[in-house]
Amino acid sequence: MGKGLMIMLVVFLIIAIIGWVLNVLSKVPEEKKKKYRKYLLVFYGIFLIMQGAVAIYDQA
Repeated sequence: MGKGLMIMLVVFLIIAIIGWVLNVLSKVPEEKKKKYRKYLLVFYGIFLIMQGAVAIYDQA
């Protein structure tokens, strides 16, 4: 039961952080939003490429 409670608290904490960040970003000018979005997509693309490379390497 303790492990389940810990997982639930961690999930709630992550959701609260995401909500706070979205609330802060809603007040940011549109130019900065585009810049943040660009960096997020570049980071996400690099992450997916690395994940695919690791999956291919593990299969070989």
